[in-house]
Amino acid sequence: LKNNINLSLYAVQKNANNFKYIKPEFQHDYQFAKRAIESNKLVYAYLPDDLKKNREFIETTLKHSADIIQFVPASLRNEFADFVLSKGGTLLRYFDKTIRSDKNYVIKAVKNQGAAIYFASDELKKDPSLVIAGIKTPTPLYGHTFIEKLDDFKALGHADISLRNDKEFVRKVMQINSFAYHYVGDELKKDKDFALEAVKLNQRNAAFVSADFYDDEDFMRKLVDIDAGLIRHASERIKDNREIALLALSKDAFTVNFISKKLKHDADFMTEAALLNRRVYDYTPLEIRGRVFDHIVDKKKASGWYHL
Repeated sequence: LKNNINLSLYAVQKNANNFKYIKPEFQHDYQFAKRAIESNKLVYAYLPDDLKKNREFIETTLKHSADIIQFVPASLRNEFADFVLSKGGTLLRYFDKTIRSDKNYVIKAVKNQGAAIYFASDELKKDPSLVIAGIKTPTPLYGHTFIEKLDDFKALGHADISLRNDKEFVRKVMQINSFAYHYVGDELKKDKDFALEAVKLNQRNAAFVSADFYDDEDFMRKLVDIDAGLIRHASERIKDNREIALLALSKDAFTVNFISKKLKHDADFMTEAALLNRRVYDYTPLEIRGRVFDHIVDKKKASGWYHL
């Protein structure tokens, strides 16, 4: 059976470790090894040195799968850096410090995958141009919405902390991809005005502001003013704040689902909210809806208007 080339090929396809047990003639056969790697790239780890160090063979197999570079002898890897990094930026991790410290190679890697900057030298992680190169605009979907891809803005997350806390630099990054606020440094996250700026650019950034801000009345008032629905991020204390809850309801009746249960079941409060936004009445709990209706009618009559 060991003389059966197809059976041997099937065996290594199922388990690369089987390459050690096939006929030596097949192990050293260029075409057999090539076919075996095309069906199971892990086979490369078991190749004999005459193939593993064959530059032509390496080039051929890398075209099939660039991450085979991890099995190529370390002494030969750098020769193929240009091609490999154009196929997969994070494959930078398999190269030595001469490649990871070379801006030309690193910029090629981060343009391919922003997260590749994680494997760059510490000095290059401080280079603003490299981080910018790794930031991509959100992918358009159906012409008006966008797909958020983590790698589109992850370069900032692996940049040196000095850049992540640099307000002007982060602002520049967010102009390319506003989701990047997710990775700002802890010091910059303490800046309330910058947090609001980030939310105005992209309301989903509200989920990444400092947790302390969710219990800050002034901040939450401004956040709700940007979008009423953002009250869902508020602390329980803020959700029970009549003024802020009223502001949210006046802009969007659906936010009744995010305010405190106490306010939601307060007939006087819900009456006040319904007078500001008539849609609020539709979300009023059934057990107090009758009282709220009566209060609204009374107030309408008092103002000389009899229609709800």
